[in-house]
Amino acid sequence: MVREAVIALEMRGIVEVRGRAGIMILPSKLSQVSFDLSGSDIGPSPFELLEARLAIGSSAAALAAERATNYDISVLEECIAQMEQETEVVLLQEKGDRDFHMTIAGMTNNAIIVSMIEALWAQRDESLMWKKLHEHIHAESVRPLWIGDHHAIVSALRMRHPDAAYKAMARHIRNVTNELLEADERGRVVTE
Repeated sequence: MVREAVIALEMRGIVEVRGRAGIMILPSKLSQVSFDLSGSDIGPSPFELLEARLAIGSSAAALAAERATNYDISVLEECIAQMEQETEVVLLQEKGDRDFHMTIAGMTNNAIIVSMIEALWAQRDESLMWKKLHEHIHAESVRPLWIGDHHAIVSALRMRHPDAAYKAMARHIRNVTNELLEADERGRVVTE
């Protein structure tokens, strides 16, 4: 929670994070500081969104494994192929990744799960904190890991193995969480 609060203050231009030097209050903003949040909803933190994705997305993958068709698997493989082609695309704008996860949601044949996962993606897209953290992600190093995670998810779905699908999706979301935590730390060191 402290991490998200600091990011929110940084986004508002109230503080600047300077690595080992600490957090500095920006003098030009001292007289303008307002802690009235009624007009500014910064939404859920990236880590809250990932926690929800871990709970919902992993369970959706398990259910999808029970209902997967060969056609579903081929669509997922196309999504991965698209992700592999999106090397020049900013991580937040990857269509292949979103389509992959929405396809799994659709494979559950449960409209509530689809709408929940769709809402989580929409909140991610609107989150200023998510965008701020993504500024420090080294896309070249994480893309291969995340694409590998997606291959593992497809393998579990192809085997129609709910437990393996759940674990593969959970591993992927934990990898994303870990990378965001590391990106936040890198961002603090970079601003030193």
